[in-house]
Parts: sequence; structure tokens; C-alpha cells
Amino acid sequence: MREIYSKAFSVIVSLGNGVEFEKVAEVFTFIRTIAPAISKGIEYSTFKQQQAGASHLLPQLFATIWSMGYHPYWGRLWVIQEIALAAGPITVTCNRSSVYLHDFRMVWLFISLEAQNMIADGVPEAVFSRHADINASGILGRFDALKAVSRQTLHHDASKNSLILARSVLSLGMTAKATNPLDHIYGMLGIMPPLLSDKVEVNYDSKPAEVFASFTRMIIEQTQDLDTIFYVNQKQDMRPTWAADWTRGFDRYYTLHERGSIANHRVETYSRWRDFLAGSATASSGNTSEVPARADAYKGAPISFSRDGKFLHCKGIKLGSIDGFSAEGTPITGKAPTSLSPSHIIQPSTTCNPYGDDEKSITQALIATVSMAPSSAARDNILSEVIFKVPWCPHSPDFDVEKFLREADLPLICLAAEMSIEPSWKKVLGIDNLCQLEILRRTLASFIVCGKPLKEYFPKEGSGFEPLEGVGGKEVSKAEMAMLNTNIVGRRVAVLKNGYFALVPAVVGEADEVWVLFGASMPVVLRDCGEGGPLEVVGEGFVEGFMGGEVMAAVEMGEYEVEDVILC
Repeated sequence: MREIYSKAFSVIVSLGNGVEFEKVAEVFTFIRTIAPAISKGIEYSTFKQQQAGASHLLPQLFATIWSMGYHPYWGRLWVIQEIALAAGPITVTCNRSSVYLHDFRMVWLFISLEAQNMIADGVPEAVFSRHADINASGILGRFDALKAVSRQTLHHDASKNSLILARSVLSLGMTAKATNPLDHIYGMLGIMPPLLSDKVEVNYDSKPAEVFASFTRMIIEQTQDLDTIFYVNQKQDMRPTWAADWTRGFDRYYTLHERGSIANHRVETYSRWRDFLAGSATASSGNTSEVPARADAYKGAPISFSRDGKFLHCKGIKLGSIDGFSAEGTPITGKAPTSLSPSHIIQPSTTCNPYGDDEKSITQALIATVSMAPSSAARDNILSEVIFKVPWCPHSPDFDVEKFLREADLPLICLAAEMSIEPSWKKVLGIDNLCQLEILRRTLASFIVCGKPLKEYFPKEGSGFEPLEGVGGKEVSKAEMAMLNTNIVGRRVAVLKNGYFALVPAVVGEADEVWVLFGASMPVVLRDCGEGGPLEVVGEGFVEGFMGGEVMAAVEMGEYEVEDVILC
């Protein structure tokens, strides 16, 4: 397949006869017309002005393009290689119409970023909620990284960096649909570097769990990097726990390490989409060679495996144990929660507070944790300046996200009316962002942070909106606000016994431990299998204060110690 597609004059993406889509010819003409402006980063408000004469047609056009991006074609595993290896232009066809994939993708990404604006302008919200699965349409979102991987493979790049870049797109094979479970690995080998693909023996008689574990081990041994363990699904039951079940899709949204890899390996793409995925601090700099921070500070240590391949040996630093955790972030698409007890809360008992006694320091650390954006790297974070100045909005204890989105919420309507009276608030936050904030804070309302429930960090109900000062012309973007809610889907906010805030997998348990492992870019939540025995992998974690290698300085000061770690 690699030979065929890499030498093909052209590759065709066929979305069928288009019976499920309306006015395909007009849709493709529309894409060709607006793609140049979108690829240059046009603002939505400017776009609307330019399209004023056809504003009544836009909702249906946008809805059709968005639905096309979730056509079953994009979810097929073998399609990944076809698109990645294509040397010539790729054409998307539907019925008798066609458009270049580059143009189609630019417009589709534009719609994904401006969804809230488009809903306000008449696109049915159901169009977006129906296609909100984080496992769908990954090819369109990660196309640049995919092409970069295939270029390195075709040029026989045998460097360690080529393997790390290749790993950044392996998740596409995990989330795609395949008839044979082994094809989640074998179907990606055509775009993998020889350092990896040449070492895999294709054998369809093998047991999937053995192939998945062997493949994960191979990546770790070749890269001496542990980030592959972050692909572990929280519901998988296979052993060893450091190996991902490649038949399961993601149960949580992009992690910090993935956003960093996208930013570092981007080619040409829609600039604000890069900002959205990679975080403003990385993407706005325009410096693609910028080195992202890692929790392990790039400190290497040997990683090895037991002879039977069941145990992984590495070194790490224990940051602390889980003292309490919030309710699980709720999916807004009707999907089932990740954990068995999503509303279960363990209130922390610790009185430790490493962030300072003033409320501003505490709330800034909370925002950094939920947004997975270390405060040490934040630049004028408007979120921390605005969010905790919004008066509290009363609600029933049995808050239901779907009901909230489906039905009018009178308390929120009253709060929005209050906000609209104060001009500075209406501009900086906006009604859509207020709704997103309400979902987030109602989910976390009763969780105790530094001695009091989260709700008590907000101004009291009915206190009104004070004029905002010191924010200049800044605005909270819809992407920033949406990221807060998507980050906690499949996760919980937690407090360690030493007081540090963390964002951890939803299946976390009391007394689970959070470690910085040498070779892992993010902290890792581990579970003790028995006294002095190996540790199970629960998943990646974000710990505010330990995302940039700070723990290494603490080790030198004697506050923490490096230990031998065995993962089972």
C-alpha cells in the first residue's frame, strides 16, 4: 500500500452519492469560494459581513459541511494510510461534485472553531452535538502531523524524533474502525518509521492483547519515552496496565503532551485552530522549534522490561497521594460517564495549601489546573481575571447537563440579563461563555478547595456584576471556555495530601499516588497493587506546580527523592 499511494498521481476521497446531504454542488462551490480567506485566518465577524447577501443560506451550508466531516469514510482505519501517503493532491468527491481536501479541511476546521457563533446564527445545535464524539474525524484535525509522519517514513528517517512524531498519530489507528482488532496496529505500519515497522512481525493468529503489549513495549524501548502509556483507556481490563488496548477509543480529550506534539509538528494549517489545540502560549509564538516543558525536565533514566515482558522498570518521584476528588466532568453528548460513580465526591481533609493564602492565588491555580495550562507559563490569562468575579447562580443539587442544555434555566437567564447591563462584561465574557462556565462550576460546586466549597469563591448570588478593570480589550474566547469543560470530561479535579491541585482520570481512587516518571512528559497516576509491590497505571495527570520540571529542583533540596518504580 505504501508503494501504491506514495506514487499515485492523485487520490480520491469518495463520500458516496450524497443522498444524505443537501445541495452538494452548491456546498462544494461555497467551500471553494471561502477557503482562501479562511486559510488566512479571517475573523468570523468579517466573514459574516462579506457573506451578508447569502446569510440565509449559511446555516444549511455549514450544517452540511460539518456532517460531511463525520462521514463513515473518515473513520475507516485503512483510509489513514491512503491519505497520509498520497503524494499528489487529494480530491473529495460526493455525487458528481468535487473539491480539494485542503479547501474542505480549512472550512471544516473553521466551522469547528466557530460552532457557538454559528449556532447563534441559526445552525441547529443538534448538528454539532450529534457529531461531538472525540474519536471521530481525527484525520481532519491531525492531517498535518499525519503528513509529516509519512514524509519522514518515505525518506527513511531513522531518528528517535521520527518515532516520537509517529507516536503522535498512532491514536488515529486506535480510534478508527477495523474488522480485525490486530489491524489497529498492522494497519498503521505503512506510515510508521522503519525503526518500528521493521520490528513488527505481522501474524494474524496472535492474540490482540499480546500484540498490543508487544507494540507498546517496542515504542517505549526505541524512544526511551513513556508517553505511550497515556493512551490507556480507563475502562480497559487487559494486562499489563502500561499497555493500551488499541481497540478502544479515547475516553477523555486531548492531553497536554498531545497538544504539544501537534504544535511542534504543525505544517500549514488554519492558524487559530493551531491556537485552539496547542494552547495560545505555544502556538501564538510562531516558533515551531520551541521546546515544550515536561514534568520530568527531560531527565532521562533507563527504562527496561522483565524477561516475560509483563513488568516495566523505570525511575520516578512520588509527588503525593490523592486526598480527595470532585465529581466527574459530564459529557454533553448523551454518552455514558467514564466511571461507575460519576457524582461520587471524596472531600479532601488536608489543610496544606502550597499556593498562598490569598484567594487570587488559589483561584489562579484552579484555573490553571482545569485548563491544563501551567500558571508558570501563562501570559496574561484572562480566564483567571474574569471567571471568579461572576456572581453565583443558584441551582438544584441534582444538576443535569443535558436538561440544562435542553430547557430554559431561569436563574441563568436572570444572571445573563444582569451581565448584559454592564457593557464591559458583555464584551469580555459573553452569553455563550456564561453558559459554559455554568456547566463547569455547577459540576464542581460542592467540592472543597482549601477549606471551603468551590461555590464560595464566587461573589454571592444577587451581588451584581462590578465593572471590569485592568482587562483592556481582552476577551474570553469561546475556545478557551469550551476547553475548560472538555478537559474535565472523563476526569476529576483532585487535591493531593500535600495540598496540590490536580486533574486526574475519572476512575481515580482514594490513596492513588501521583508520580513524575523519568521519561513521561506529564505526571502519572498509579495504584498500589499490594504493599511494596508493582504499581498499576491509572492514567495521566496534571498537577499545578509540577508541569515544567519543578520537582527536580525540589529533589536537590531534599524535599522529594528518586525511587525505583515497577509498573505491572
